[in-house]
Amino acid sequence: MRTKFDFIKRLTLISLPIILQQLFLNLASLLDTMMVGQLDEISISGVYIATQIVFVCNLMIFGSIEGASVFFCQFFGIKDKDHLKNCYALKYLFSGGIGLLLTIIILIFAKPLSSLFLSNPLEIEVAVKYLNFVALSFVPYALSVTISSSLRETHRSLSPMIITLIGVLLNFTFNYLFIFGNFNFPKMGASGAAIGTLIDRVVEMVLLIGYLLFRKIDFSQNFFSSLKIEKRLLKNVIIKSIPLFLNETLWSL
Repeated sequence: MRTKFDFIKRLTLISLPIILQQLFLNLASLLDTMMVGQLDEISISGVYIATQIVFVCNLMIFGSIEGASVFFCQFFGIKDKDHLKNCYALKYLFSGGIGLLLTIIILIFAKPLSSLFLSNPLEIEVAVKYLNFVALSFVPYALSVTISSSLRETHRSLSPMIITLIGVLLNFTFNYLFIFGNFNFPKMGASGAAIGTLIDRVVEMVLLIGYLLFRKIDFSQNFFSSLKIEKRLLKNVIIKSIPLFLNETLWSL
């Protein structure tokens, strides 16, 4: 009975911060639309459509690491540190690659994508400006997702939750400053919301990297310098990753 209680306690301590982190992430995605909602209807429509496009991109980035995460958890369980570092590096490569690709696509095709859902040229302009700023956050977001998921998968779920909460508060603060031009900051409207999101993502990435360096987390130590990924492992990760990536992509679409 005691063993069962200890298991439930440990499970709760790990899972509760994860639940709260997801709550904070969803709250962050709502902040832009809620705060821009105090502006005109054109800004509301433009930002709403832009955030839907960003939502798809975010899920694609998240989906890109799920296959490597499956193996990462297994190698953590059997304490295989070399392969653990390999999977961690693959997470970076997959998420960073998808994040960079999506950044390029959005910067080039922001207007055609927005035009699929909007017909008013002013609304399209708002959406394009928003997307051009937020697209720059995809790579920092990809790195943050990689670090956060790896920490959670090694039973360190509290720190990512706290950093996500800090990011949400920063997002709210910079939205307040840049959307409405408070405290002599430039009044940028919907574009200000995008800048707030970009700053939030960059700060989260820096804090997570700083946490890894400060705590000297084992799987993140010198994982690139001694990187020798077996072809069999790479093949298995790719095979596992493709359906998971497509699942997240199609679900978000």
